[in-house]
Amino acid sequence: MEKEAERGLTASQFAKLHNISRSTLLYYDEIGLFAPEGKRENGYRYYTYRQSQALEMILTFRELDMSIEEIKEYMKNPSQEALLAIFDDKLKEVEQSMRRLREMKRLLKRRKETLLQVQDLETGMIEQVHCGEEYLLVSPARIQWSLENEILSVTEHARKYHKYRRYNHSFGTLLSEEALKNERFEECDGYYTKVDRPLKKGEVFVKPAGTYLKAISVGGWDRLMETYRNIMEYAKENGIEFTGYSYEEGLNELVARGEEEYVTQIMIRVKERKKTNEETGSV
Repeated sequence: MEKEAERGLTASQFAKLHNISRSTLLYYDEIGLFAPEGKRENGYRYYTYRQSQALEMILTFRELDMSIEEIKEYMKNPSQEALLAIFDDKLKEVEQSMRRLREMKRLLKRRKETLLQVQDLETGMIEQVHCGEEYLLVSPARIQWSLENEILSVTEHARKYHKYRRYNHSFGTLLSEEALKNERFEECDGYYTKVDRPLKKGEVFVKPAGTYLKAISVGGWDRLMETYRNIMEYAKENGIEFTGYSYEEGLNELVARGEEEYVTQIMIRVKERKKTNEETGSV
């Protein structure tokens, strides 16, 4: 025992070895969670290297949000079965945390890409782009429009799809094909939240892949209406017909200092035009 004490580490040395404070180590001793190996003749506590694994396990448990009481309960009656059960529980929790972090990483990357994209956008730009298939969670808007009804509809949508919105990338509004054709641009037929993958059958609306007319509006409501009129004029001049919804998304809500800085993206699917015999080379 005397040689063991001579080789032992002081509380400060042992705490430094494990990158924790001396006060934390003494607190663990005080509450009966982790005690020193023994005491020297002068009364000072000492710890030994063979205690390191036990302390590291306690510190790991604490990092995994295991309470001191839970750790103490295990330490009273340690067993292989109990430790395996703890490992299984914590592995599930770690996997859930990793999934959340991956979702957060994807969200941050998308937000960054969108902001960089906004920097390079031209006001009033209209162009044709190809889009892949996307999956949307959709809620219908209330039939009679009013500011109060709009707030209620958005609130209901956010509440219904809260678990998907937390780490989500896009929220937008839908304008029907009928409203678009009749130039009722002020209407709203629904609200959507994008998800990364299809969920249960019937739970998502599939935004089809295809060619879309993409337009950028910078400013408030009046500029948005003006952009829609420009879209219709562009379509008329270029012999373009639309099919399906118009999809509106705000791109810079987190940085816009007022409605004059709002950047809204409008996407409308272009109806595929049948090729003529001359274009296909047929006789």
